[in-house]
Amino acid sequence: MRQDDKKMYEIIDIQYFGTIEFYLGLIDCSNVFFLPEKKYEKSLHLNRTSIYGPNGLIHLSVPLSGGRNQKGLMRDVRIADDSAWKRIHWRSIHDSYRKAPWFEELGWQVEELYNFQPVFLLDWNLNLLDWVLKVLKLQVDILAESIANEELVSNKTVDVSANKPSEEYPEYQQVFAERFGFKPNLSILDLLFCEGPASINYLQKCAAYKNKGD
Repeated sequence: MRQDDKKMYEIIDIQYFGTIEFYLGLIDCSNVFFLPEKKYEKSLHLNRTSIYGPNGLIHLSVPLSGGRNQKGLMRDVRIADDSAWKRIHWRSIHDSYRKAPWFEELGWQVEELYNFQPVFLLDWNLNLLDWVLKVLKLQVDILAESIANEELVSNKTVDVSANKPSEEYPEYQQVFAERFGFKPNLSILDLLFCEGPASINYLQKCAAYKNKGD
């Protein structure tokens, strides 16, 4: 797709190491907006991600101050004052992907991300998103917008549902696929560690399949 063919705008909810589906919503965009003033909803899973470990799927969750039942705005959701979760998450990532083809190249970078000391979940997720976009070499401007202007910038939010037909996600070689089979639409980390620079090609292949069916 030529740069001129890219969609001008999209609205997203910033995820914790978002899913493959999440990043499919970004590859054809030049400008992406998020709404800090939007009410936080736990159903969006903005503090959770899933990776593929030696015993199957591992669900990682960033602990939130006040628990999961947040009542405030996206911008005000705070991470719990407990540094242990970062160590636990990084150890889970390390143990799951240390034998992946691109772990040596990218693993130390992910470890450094866990040295970041954010107060708010939004800041944490934005920092991760910025890193992923650089690795994928996606030129996308991530911009904050007032919820009052939501209708002006887009009439669509990226669909990050995990309930997509599995054939929309072609198989790639996952670390534990021989043991448990292929697991589609995991955290973008799974794709990056397994496919490295070819990750963007995989996303484009998925997008082409989806567009063909539309």
